[in-house]
Amino acid sequence: MRLAAKVDQNQMELIDAFRRFGFTVLSLAGVGFGVPDLLVARGQQSCLVEIKFEKGKLRASQENFAKAWNGRIEVARTVDDVVRIANNWTAKEMK
Repeated sequence: MRLAAKVDQNQMELIDAFRRFGFTVLSLAGVGFGVPDLLVARGQQSCLVEIKFEKGKLRASQENFAKAWNGRIEVARTVDDVVRIANNWTAKEMK
């Protein structure tokens, strides 16, 4: 039996920041098994995002999922990380 998912307290702040940049956001926090906390999308592209506190580290299950996943995964700890992800996204959309 799986325990209830732990949601980082900064998750809503970061979700709001993604939405301000025009992303659609779906919380995957309840999935478990190392799956990142969020699925974010914009412009026909998507990315998985793991939410951590400033000094939070990935668990082994999260590292294993990231190694096996054939797609983009980012880690966001602060709104500045959301800005970085959004800016990098824009650069990729322009190509």
